[in-house]
Amino acid sequence: MLPRTDDVIQSVLAELKRHPALSALDGIAPAIHEFSPRAMHFSAREISTGRQAVIKVDVDEAEIYWTVQLTSAAPDLFPALLAADHLVSPSGSGRIGFIAWERLPHTLIGPNWEGRQVDLMLDAAARFYQAARTVEPLHLPCCSWDKMRRELEEGCRKNPPGDWRRVLAHAEQDQSWLSQAFAFEVCHGDLHVGNALTRTAPPNGPALLIDLNPVLQPWIFDAAWVEVCQWKDLLRRGPEHTVQYLADRRLALGLDVPPVDVLEKAGRIALSWFAIRSWDPDHLEFMPGFEKATETHVTRGALLHR
Repeated sequence: MLPRTDDVIQSVLAELKRHPALSALDGIAPAIHEFSPRAMHFSAREISTGRQAVIKVDVDEAEIYWTVQLTSAAPDLFPALLAADHLVSPSGSGRIGFIAWERLPHTLIGPNWEGRQVDLMLDAAARFYQAARTVEPLHLPCCSWDKMRRELEEGCRKNPPGDWRRVLAHAEQDQSWLSQAFAFEVCHGDLHVGNALTRTAPPNGPALLIDLNPVLQPWIFDAAWVEVCQWKDLLRRGPEHTVQYLADRRLALGLDVPPVDVLEKAGRIALSWFAIRSWDPDHLEFMPGFEKATETHVTRGALLHR
């Protein structure tokens, strides 16, 4: 990961300005407020059309490969891709990846979506799985049970609400069952409403996906992560809405979905795991309801009949 020092930012900026794949853009400048732990962003403008662009720098080969392949296979599922390539590293050794996108005007965050943003994003997720099956599966990490176990244990050390001890005690058994019940397939890997945008003002769609973190894993992990991130939806829709909705969308596209009892069991396991992994008591001060949502998922996982 590139350090966010002024020297590094200016070095990357100079490389972007002289990169031939970006010759159709001008006004390239750091977008400091959009720098994130995983990448840094720069704003730009497409010369011929005047439309705004964003350049994401410090992306790995998996994100570049799957962004390029999927925007070709399903162009209506992503913002317009303007360029994807590599820069010389500021250190002078090695290369760093970048992706230049059309900048879309609307996020899926806020009350104007009338609660529809999750469903719009899951519509896009189902089409993502369909499109990913047409792409040669290269540059793909596989979801690691060892990593999942470490993150579960780390979450448990923060003492989340609910009977997390029972969830952890059954985790290895549940992992073995999940690996038999679900095929591993290409998933988005970081599916939440912050990673979806649209050209259309609320409350309409469709949603377009960004910031892929492609990984081979059961698709139900994507659904669980969405629901854990959208913890406020529990009050309105109840638990496992995302699991059932995404299953329905997959069925509509002819993708595989397990029987109802398997789906329910897998959903409760995955939601309890991701709730534990995301638990942070420091969030309680500004996220009222987060504790109750976490407890709901953990308790439902603990009470699961095995």
